[in-house]
Amino acid sequence: MKKNFRDRRQTDANATLVNLGTFIHKCGQLFVLKLVTDGIPFPNAFVFDKNKKQIGKVEEIFGPQTDVYIAISLEKESNEFFIYSNKLIPKNRFLERSETEKKKEAEDKKIKRKETVCKNREERKDSKNNGFRKQSDKKFRGDRKSYTKKFGGGNKFRSRK
Repeated sequence: MKKNFRDRRQTDANATLVNLGTFIHKCGQLFVLKLVTDGIPFPNAFVFDKNKKQIGKVEEIFGPQTDVYIAISLEKESNEFFIYSNKLIPKNRFLERSETEKKKEAEDKKIKRKETVCKNREERKDSKNNGFRKQSDKKFRGDRKSYTKKFGGGNKFRSRK
């Protein structure tokens, strides 16, 4: 049985319709609205009418954070514009963080780095041979006896004439 992902993307069981904004003017084929909601809509989020029928989508978002405007392209004419609440981003996501939040984030990053370094060290210790090479894995350093014992023959040490 195939799942229809389009239906899930458009609507969510926990989402409710929220009034999007008031109509200001028309600019070409786009309608400009002043945002009434507390959140900012996702770009390309669908716009609905009262009957939950899709009438368009959000094209652009502009203006200062205190006075946000959006441009929507409409497929059907309507006077009221709604959007699902799960398609809104809270405004505090766009605001600058306080100094205490910045310090906490920096401390968290330091702790996370220490944890990853410790994990890497433990993994190396737990790996084969405790992270050290065997004596036989060392490169040949030029000792003729050990070379002949290990590899047989002495082709490397032939004298040139």
